[in-house]
Amino acid sequence: ATLLDASHGGLRLAVRREQISEGSLLMVMPPQAPPGTAWVPVLVKNCRPKDDAWEVGCQFTHRLPAQTMQLFAS
Repeated sequence: ATLLDASHGGLRLAVRREQISEGSLLMVMPPQAPPGTAWVPVLVKNCRPKDDAWEVGCQFTHRLPAQTMQLFAS
């Protein structure tokens, strides 16, 4: 997946595979995560076709530490 944007509430991803069902739980990793960074669980809130991919709106399942959030912002 490609990270399109991130906020304190969640992420928007572009996925080049089949549609992902709303309510699915995904495990994501910040794009430039250093070794040892934990995977982050997100809940799929919506999924819609966009060009040749799917845009997936995800909500964090718990509040992330500021340092982890910064990894998603970079």
